[in-house]
Order: sequence, then C-alpha cells, then structure tokens
Amino acid sequence: MAKWYGTVGYVATIKTAPGVWQEIALEAEYAGDMTRNHRRWNSGQEVNDGITLQNELSIVCDPGSIPKTIVRTYPANLEVDDQYIRFSDEDAESIPIDINEVVNFQNIRYITYLGTNWKVTSIDTQYPRLVLSIGGVYNGPQAGTAD
Repeated sequence: MAKWYGTVGYVATIKTAPGVWQEIALEAEYAGDMTRNHRRWNSGQEVNDGITLQNELSIVCDPGSIPKTIVRTYPANLEVDDQYIRFSDEDAESIPIDINEVVNFQNIRYITYLGTNWKVTSIDTQYPRLVLSIGGVYNGPQAGTAD
C-alpha cells in the first residue's frame, strides 16, 4: 500500500449575491494511502488512446470535517476563515457563505496525483476514512486558476 500526500479539490455552486450563483473551488491538503493502483487505456477513434485511472485512495477525513489548511481558491478573491467564505471585493454585495456548504465530502470533485488533477468518480465513507475512486483527467473549475 503506497502512501499519498496531495490536494483534494472541492467544487460547489453557491449563491454569491441575490440572484447570482457561481461555482467556487477550494483545495485542501490531505494524506492517505493508495489502496488500489490500476490504469486502463480507452481505445476510441482518437489517434492516441486515452488513459483512465481506476485507483482507490483512502484518506483520513470525517465526512463532515473541515480541513485545517485551505491552500488555494477559485476565484482568487475569496477569503476563507474558520466558518465563512467571503469575496474580498469591497464594492461587491456578497453573502457570507458557510464553509460547510463547500467543504463537504459530497463536493469533492478531484485530487492531484502525479502532478495531474484526476476526477473523483465515487466516494465511500468508512469512518474515519473516505475511500475515493479516481477516474479520468479532471477539466472542470480548479482552485488556483485564473478567472
């Protein structure tokens, strides 16, 4: 069983102002064990075969717990404290967002493994661990990217 240390990406669609909804992303650092290491190639009509991981990653994380360290956010103007997420724009009428709405195991969308962001295809809760199954390359909203 290989050890793993990296980032887990949370993505949620939240109400940022009256009538305005936006996807935000937060990344937090975790440690865990790679319990299954498997890959397969997808043969299709492309010139090069696509690769899909079928790895399983077990991280120590209570399903409702808040990570101690948020390393990156998207958009970059988010301020994160122990309870709330706020937009740092002075002129914006932003609604404080409860951090539990975003940092929840149901909003885990990707993990970083070998320098690439990979989709989390399923999550199994085995208290006090979460077992994340990893699929193809993740191309959605990511923390630390430009607006």
